[in-house]
Amino acid sequence: MENDTLTRLRTYLLRNYDYDELCFVQEVEKLTSKGFRLTAVPYGRANDKELCKLLQEFFKTDKPCEQLFKRPIGSWQGGEGTAIIKSTSDFQRLLRKFGRLNIGLYLDKLAVLDIDDVTVLEDIKIPRTFTVRTGGGGLHLYFKVETEEDKQIIQKFKGVWWSAEGRKHSEVRLKWEEHVIIPPSMHPSGARYEVEVAAPPINASEALPFFEALRAKLEVSERREVEAEATPTTAATPAATPTATSTTAATAPTTAPATDEERIRKAREILESLGFRYEDIPPCVRSALEYPSVHNTSPPHTPNTLVLFFFRTLGVSAEDFIRLWLTVKVDATEKETRRQVTHWDKVAQKRGKGYLAHNCDTLESQHLCPGCEFKGKVKNPLTAYTLAYLRRRSVRATPLEEEWEVVPESVRLIFPFKRARPQQIACIEDLRKALSCGGKAILRAETGYGKSAIITTVAKLLPGVLIIEPQKGLQDQIQRYGVFVLKGRSAYKCAVTGDTADKAPCLKKSYNCEAKDVCEYKRAWKEAIERLQSDEPAPVCANHGLYYHLRRYAKHIIFDEFDVVCKQLCEEIWLRSQKKVPEPQERALFEEIKFLEEELRKLRDAIDSVEYGTKEFTKLAGEIISTESRLSRLRLFTEGLCAVFERTRRGEKRVYAKMLEESCAEILLDYGCAGASATPPPVRDAVFVGPEYRVSTQENAPIVYLPIVKLTTRESTLVQNANIRIAAEALLTLMQHIRESEGNEEKFIVHCGNTKQHMLILKEVLEQHFKVLVHERGRMEQTIREFKEGDYDVLLVAAADVGYDFFEYHYQFIFKIPYTDRNDPEWKAIEQRYGKEWADRKYYAELVDRVVQICGRICRGREDYGVTFILDAKFEELYSKYRRLLPKSFRERLILPQFVQKRIAQQQQQQGQQEQRQPQQSEERQRGQVTLIDYGGGVDERCGGEEREDG
Repeated sequence: MENDTLTRLRTYLLRNYDYDELCFVQEVEKLTSKGFRLTAVPYGRANDKELCKLLQEFFKTDKPCEQLFKRPIGSWQGGEGTAIIKSTSDFQRLLRKFGRLNIGLYLDKLAVLDIDDVTVLEDIKIPRTFTVRTGGGGLHLYFKVETEEDKQIIQKFKGVWWSAEGRKHSEVRLKWEEHVIIPPSMHPSGARYEVEVAAPPINASEALPFFEALRAKLEVSERREVEAEATPTTAATPAATPTATSTTAATAPTTAPATDEERIRKAREILESLGFRYEDIPPCVRSALEYPSVHNTSPPHTPNTLVLFFFRTLGVSAEDFIRLWLTVKVDATEKETRRQVTHWDKVAQKRGKGYLAHNCDTLESQHLCPGCEFKGKVKNPLTAYTLAYLRRRSVRATPLEEEWEVVPESVRLIFPFKRARPQQIACIEDLRKALSCGGKAILRAETGYGKSAIITTVAKLLPGVLIIEPQKGLQDQIQRYGVFVLKGRSAYKCAVTGDTADKAPCLKKSYNCEAKDVCEYKRAWKEAIERLQSDEPAPVCANHGLYYHLRRYAKHIIFDEFDVVCKQLCEEIWLRSQKKVPEPQERALFEEIKFLEEELRKLRDAIDSVEYGTKEFTKLAGEIISTESRLSRLRLFTEGLCAVFERTRRGEKRVYAKMLEESCAEILLDYGCAGASATPPPVRDAVFVGPEYRVSTQENAPIVYLPIVKLTTRESTLVQNANIRIAAEALLTLMQHIRESEGNEEKFIVHCGNTKQHMLILKEVLEQHFKVLVHERGRMEQTIREFKEGDYDVLLVAAADVGYDFFEYHYQFIFKIPYTDRNDPEWKAIEQRYGKEWADRKYYAELVDRVVQICGRICRGREDYGVTFILDAKFEELYSKYRRLLPKSFRERLILPQFVQKRIAQQQQQQGQQEQRQPQQSEERQRGQVTLIDYGGGVDERCGGEEREDG
């Protein structure tokens, strides 16, 4: 239906309107080359009734047609979205779609004073700045917003200054962080926007006298209109003496008090400019905000703090709150308001914002609760606002129809399925070419796309391919696809004893096995080596523990779940030979290798003297296998970058070594090797292979950010764990709301920060209405199996970001962003050795990958559907600073509240200005930085991959 409307709209515009495409393209090219972002806006005349009907149908609204001609054709808030134009190719793509388009300018670097009635400029000295004559006869005066002073002036004067009663579209308004129509666009009246004054725009600070003079004139004009309305319409009688008239004029106040309607209207405008919908704000907060006085409240102070805590907890800045407060309170002063905001911010730092939030029961007992539709269901106004937003946004996940391709003859016999997902065959061919040419390749595809099927098919097309799988479940899957799997000793039986091979008597050096030819373990190893050395395609699959032993035989190596393999190989190792961290640190690794080689020799000598089948033999056999594994990993550690650090365990200080995952990825992904992952680590010179096809979209797997409170380690441990409790109560209310609207059969997955504090409080709160199962440490698989087989309602898990699927369920919650402790000795050692800036980038790159992996647990295909809710308000900081690290598929699924979008856009703008002010790093400092893994390069590679996906 929507595509049909768009087709009819495009056809109508092409048939009925002439269009100078070259002129528009030249203007777009000129502006975008200077870094400006433009918006795509409908083209046409407002008196064209047929066009108006088509636009109303396209926008799905019954608003007046004139408003639609200034409305972008898609999302645009914050300078991002489907209606934003960043290049001529963006404009031409949209033009092919719509036929005719006007263009607007997104105002982030500039502000525009929009004057509909130019008569208000009489007797006012107009500064010489860039000016546009609108098609309606008004003016657009442009001003630069560069410095902090410019920004403060624009924030102060932003909004409507004056609006003429009874005259349509006659107002004076300062626009910023909005969009404005620019030449050569056509006005709804049919006239063109034209440049009136071609001078460069001046700074807002230079225009301050002009702003003050014009606004003062408009206030006087508005006050006279109010006084004229208040004057009786009857004619003056002769008894009205001049003396009385002069006395009245002398005693009249210099400024008329704002009416209630005017105060509330301006408050609405401020909140809407910050991204809040006024109707979503709970009635208790609205009534406290609309009350005109600061001092005459009942009970004292509570209504004021209710409004302050509500908006500050939702992230409204101190300056924006002060602006709102001074607008709505007739007796408020800036000095006192600022003092109160500063005071309560300090209290919140000590006690936590959750501790300060007002409880609904308390508000009702103080007669401050006028009642709302969520009365009795929520514990505080924050939760009521969240539910109001969620109900209006109506976030739902709906299954999509899966798309399929025909498997070609060339791979039909080796591809594990009868049908292929779109672009799977193309990925197979690209990956095969990269490996056969001796290059490095990374297959980047989201969870559920079918990476295992792709790498299995490639392995069957090339000789000597070793597939490294980090988990048993994935090894079994590869085995079902027809690949030989070499497993560990414990998976095979001894032909002599009938016990598992990890306890076999052949672990003795002196033992001469007579059953070598029939030994399952020996035969499996022999077959694996022969397959890898063969000139014919005969792939072998093994776990990461066998990688070090098998890599010498393989011609090509493919790492499935590449990021997981790197993490498992890089896990910290206790260096028992070291009492403290030596200098240089690499010496500790070589000394530990010598120590383990000697330890292994002693263990083999000891097991020779022990009788088979005893407990002592089983213990020594286990120690031999464990020592061999540690020795293999330590040898790998010596090939890359490591951190050596001290950690206290069981009351004693121990020395540990850990390899950096990025360095490990560089070593593993040698030429002729490939990795596959949804969140691969950055590797230099690697070719990225990946599909444009999305398994998870905003329709079947949306990610909804609903900020409640921040749950950092510090804020979580403040008074009575208030932040955790308020978030847990909000989660309980949200679950009840979902059960009421979707049915009582829904089950929920909750990803907690840890198995202690967060999980215990969550369990206590949620058990009031639900049957809860808690993940026990070290028993993840058993806990998930018990939840799926039992009659539980809620599963609380921690660290379930990789290897676990919940696609049977339709709702999962990220209660706390999985931050790791930066005070951990491991991170301290990395920061000390490689620098804070590099450690920060590594830390947040790993954090982003964990969040992305968690969001991929709920959908394995387009037929699966489910919603992921992120409740930790700390996500906003992560997203605003490290947005580019997030995959494009994640960003497309993400739904942010409008007030968060606007706040992030402001933060990014400020961050960009700060980066411009910072001096360039000196050459000496650059030489001192780690250059093996450059996270800046890693980010660019990800973005580069997205550009290739976009064509």
